[in-house]
Amino acid sequence: MILHMLATIASLAAAYAAVIDYNEIEPFAQPEAVTVSEKAAVKFKPQLRISDGSQVYGRSAWHNNVWAIMYAWYFPNDEVTHNWENIVVWIDNPALEEPKVLGISTTSGGGYVRYSPPEKSDFDGDGPQINYDVESSTSYHHGLDTTSRGGDFQDLIMWDQLTEEARAALQNTNFGEAAVPFKDGNFTANLAFAKPYTFLN
Repeated sequence: MILHMLATIASLAAAYAAVIDYNEIEPFAQPEAVTVSEKAAVKFKPQLRISDGSQVYGRSAWHNNVWAIMYAWYFPNDEVTHNWENIVVWIDNPALEEPKVLGISTTSGGGYVRYSPPEKSDFDGDGPQINYDVESSTSYHHGLDTTSRGGDFQDLIMWDQLTEEARAALQNTNFGEAAVPFKDGNFTANLAFAKPYTFLN
């Protein structure tokens, strides 16, 4: 399985300036979840239905009194040079013994599709099932959507678990129109854009 990853963040020895072929890159192994937010992110980690693999990156925070977990994938070698897609899983509180999913937002065609409440059939246990759909929107834009069909889990690494070099690569690399959705300066704005209207003010 080809692991679609960003070359600049995988080349740890040479910081974020090094570039290698995307299909020669090894993914970050999923670190042990230690904090409440990391455990919640693993608990609700989605399955992605796609012909090739891709590492999933995560970042979470409180937003309007709801806990938001963003899961993001980078897809190189697409019809466009770079492509970042993400979903946001909205839960009531990661510290609860049984947190409840309140909604899911998925990127499609430059915007978000919001499901609140999400369909139970789109879950396998706690994690949502997500499809990478090249037909989900018009023109060359691709997108993610929920699905009742199972996919695969990819190793999850959270923003705070990345090395400083990897965060610098994500923060500073120019992806053109395909901006990293969870980096500083984009993350909070994307949560505001993605929020379901049914439960967030």
